[in-house]
Amino acid sequence: MIQSIKLQNQRPIIFANSRSINEWHEKCLKKEYTLVPLQQQLNEALCKLAKYKHLIHSQKHKFEALVEKENEDVRRRSIYSWQMKHLQEECDSAFYDGFDKFHSQLIGDGSEYTEHKYMKAAHNTPKDA
Repeated sequence: MIQSIKLQNQRPIIFANSRSINEWHEKCLKKEYTLVPLQQQLNEALCKLAKYKHLIHSQKHKFEALVEKENEDVRRRSIYSWQMKHLQEECDSAFYDGFDKFHSQLIGDGSEYTEHKYMKAAHNTPKDA
């Protein structure tokens, strides 16, 4: 039995028998049954990947925040800590001279300071002040 299928504005397609169509359709269904679970596994893997990327990204931001906190300017805190270390009942001229010297070392003339000297990680309170 010969069938003919004519699509709009195309020449007719002739199929020798319907058995070959059915076989072709069954092969397609088998491949679809194989591809659907693979697609689901791929989607699950992509979801896990997105979660891990988000986790890594958030950990990276936490680390950057810690690094930024470690690199903060500590000049103000240094002045306060110097005052607490050199706390005296009477603030005599030696106290003020020492503080002025420390303050001028720390602040300078208002120009740009040497950044590494006043970073928390590398900061040491001057001992001669």
